[in-house]
Amino acid sequence: MAIIFLKQKKNQKILLGVFVAIVIFTLIIIWQGFSKKENIAMVEKTIVGQKKEVKIDFSKLASYDLQSLVSFPEIEPFKETASSTAETGEEITEAKIGRDNPFLPY
Repeated sequence: MAIIFLKQKKNQKILLGVFVAIVIFTLIIIWQGFSKKENIAMVEKTIVGQKKEVKIDFSKLASYDLQSLVSFPEIEPFKETASSTAETGEEITEAKIGRDNPFLPY
C-alpha cells in the first residue's frame, strides 16, 4: 500500500509544478501587457482619432433606374374556402382556420 501512496504524491508534485509554471507564465504575460503604456495610447488614438464624416448622396434617389421600380402587389391573407353544404343547407364560403384557443388540449 505504501507504493501507491508514493506514486500519488509524486503525481501531485508534478501537477503542482505544472500549475505553478502556468501561473507564473500567465503573470509574466499580464505584467508585460500592463507595463507598456504605448499600447494604451495607440489604442486610444485609433479608436478616438479616426472619425470619418458620413456623406449621403441623395441624388441617387432621383435617378431614372430607381424611379422606374414597381412595387409588388399587396398579398392577401390566406383564406380557406369550402364549397360544401352545411347541415343547415347554407353554402360555406369561408372556413374558419385554426382554433379559438390553440393552447387547450384536444
